[in-house]
Amino acid sequence: MNYDPQAKADTACVRFNMAYPDGETDAAISAKALVEYFGADMAPDSLIKSYRKNFRAIHAAAQQKGQPTSDGRVLVTAADLEAWAERTVTKSRSSAAK
Repeated sequence: MNYDPQAKADTACVRFNMAYPDGETDAAISAKALVEYFGADMAPDSLIKSYRKNFRAIHAAAQQKGQPTSDGRVLVTAADLEAWAERTVTKSRSSAAK
């Protein structure tokens, strides 16, 4: 899994392309999620840097969410990242208990 080197940022989100089992799709992570969850600031360069540094978690949350918005894009929010992290911790605890 790699980050999208062509990702684009604006004050609303970082838009990127990612692979799904059935092909590639457009996705985005909200700027608010990058600020709240990863500590980025609202400057586009900071948002891109945060996306690249944290793309594994972002892409995993996008795959877990899997439901595109009305424009066909998967939008990752801070709540999606929290749900992904909680699921990862719960799964890890379940494996350790066996």
